Formats: sequence, C-alpha cells, structure tokens
Amino acid sequence: MEEVATAIVNPVLSVNIRDTTACEGTPITITSNVTAFKYTWKLGNAVVANTKSYSPTSAGTYTLEVETQKGCKSSDNAIVTFSARPSVLIPATGEYCKGQSLNITGQSNGNTFRWLQNNQAIAGATSLTYVINKAGTYVLEATFNGACPRTDTIVVTERALPIVGLGADKTLCPNDSIVLDAGNAGSTYDWSNGAESQK
Repeated sequence: MEEVATAIVNPVLSVNIRDTTACEGTPITITSNVTAFKYTWKLGNAVVANTKSYSPTSAGTYTLEVETQKGCKSSDNAIVTFSARPSVLIPATGEYCKGQSLNITGQSNGNTFRWLQNNQAIAGATSLTYVINKAGTYVLEATFNGACPRTDTIVVTERALPIVGLGADKTLCPNDSIVLDAGNAGSTYDWSNGAESQK
C-alpha cells in the first residue's frame, strides 16, 4: 500500500515597519503592520520591547521580529533618526522706561528666526535682534532651515517715569539755604551739582 504524506506550509507574516525621522524630544511610535503571536523589538542585539508598538527614544536601526503561533518568523528593520534642535537664549525678564524701548539680542546656533507675541508671529521680526517698545511676553523661535524649532521667552515690563517736583523757583539771600526734595524714595539721583541724594 502506497503511503501518502501531507505537507502543510504555514504562512509567514509579511511584516513592514518604516524608517522614521523626528525632532529631538518629539515622541514617536513605530507599530507593526501585522498582528502576530509574538513580537520582539531589538536595537542591535538588545531586546527593547515585546509589544506590537514601540516608542524609541534614541536613534538607531531597530529590528522587529514577528512570530506566528506555528513558530514561523519574519522581520524588518527601521532606521530611527532624531534631528537636532538649535540652541536659543534670551534673558528671562527685561524692562524699559515709558517712552523708551528695549533692545534684545538672542544667542542661537540656528539659521532662521522669528519673534512672537501672544502666539502670533511679529511681522518683519526675523533676526536675533528685536526692539521692544510695548510691555508683554515675547518669544524668540530658532530653527535649522525652518525645522525642529526651539524657543525661549522674555517677560518685558514698562516702568513709569518718576515725577519730580521741586516747587516754585525761589530767590535766596546771601547765607540763606533751602532743602530741595526730589521725592521718589528709593530711586537714584543725579543733581546738577553732583549730589546723589534725595534731598
């Protein structure tokens, strides 16, 4: 009697994961395109996860191996790249006297810039330097060619001008004296005779 052998070919999952590029600090998630019995994510030879999705926090080539209940395995690779953000720095606070202005120059290694107030870009303010003549909160945004922005913020206050009243002009006789009081206690003073006190 002739023997008949039956061969069963178990299907292999066609797994596919995509290369991903994001700005540094931006959360990303890579997800298997197939449902499997077992998932194994690796970075180099190190196993980093055993779930359908994985959220890498460092750049590198990640391998996803999927396995069916029958033990059939397949894998794919994805290159994860994190693009650097520029540095940007401006003072945290600033102030100017009413009627004047405050000139702010930021520090950055970026190559494109813009200033914002109330989350709105300020027309024409596209350099590291901006002249502020209105109190408020200002943001300097720096990018590399428009990508991966980083920001810093300054809160600007307008100070009122002091009111100085020395009274009416007076004529003094020889050896007479008078005390002039500039008011505004706590301020700095510069009299025409070189004195620096309030009175």
